Amino acid sequence: MNAATGRSHDEVWVELLDSHRPPHSEGDWATPSMLMLLQAAVADPLLSSLYPWKGMNTLSVCTSDSWRDFGTEGFPGIAAGPGAYSVIVAEH
Repeated sequence: MNAATGRSHDEVWVELLDSHRPPHSEGDWATPSMLMLLQAAVADPLLSSLYPWKGMNTLSVCTSDSWRDFGTEGFPGIAAGPGAYSVIVAEH
């Protein structure tokens, strides 16, 4: 449980998954692509033990549920696209 937000990582994963479930709008490639990525990530024991965060159709993870901490730990992001996924690593 995160002391700052009061949410567990499991709760955050459920919220994120639920927000991407069908029905999807016609022509919406982003939501179904992200849903497949989220389903794969939550099935992974390491990734699902962290807090997920999504922005610009990119999934990132962090040990904290505070948006201020995302990007400071060096975890790569995974961008979801139509039929392709890209790993994004920031240089520090």
